[in-house]
Amino acid sequence: MKFAILVQSVLFGLWHFVGHVYPLNVSGMLIRVLSAFVIGVLFGFFYSIAKKLIPLILVHGLIDSFPSGYTSATENLFIMELFMVETLPYILSITLMFILIR
Repeated sequence: MKFAILVQSVLFGLWHFVGHVYPLNVSGMLIRVLSAFVIGVLFGFFYSIAKKLIPLILVHGLIDSFPSGYTSATENLFIMELFMVETLPYILSITLMFILIR
């Protein structure tokens, strides 16, 4: 089971590299791939416990929809504000995943 979670997490992370191909932004691409890998590990772990896919689909949609509205407007924010804008949706989404799986 651990190997399956690792494999799907690597594939999930690699699938998300396309977000920063044009214009090429290697650091943004690495951050996106690594964060998708971590989310993939969490999703795999939660699925192995709950055996429910619907909460993971809902949380994935929430993660994809919430931060995307802010990314173009975050260029002039300070580091702490940027951290909150980019990280808070993930924290809220993972918390929601805990609630939905129970």
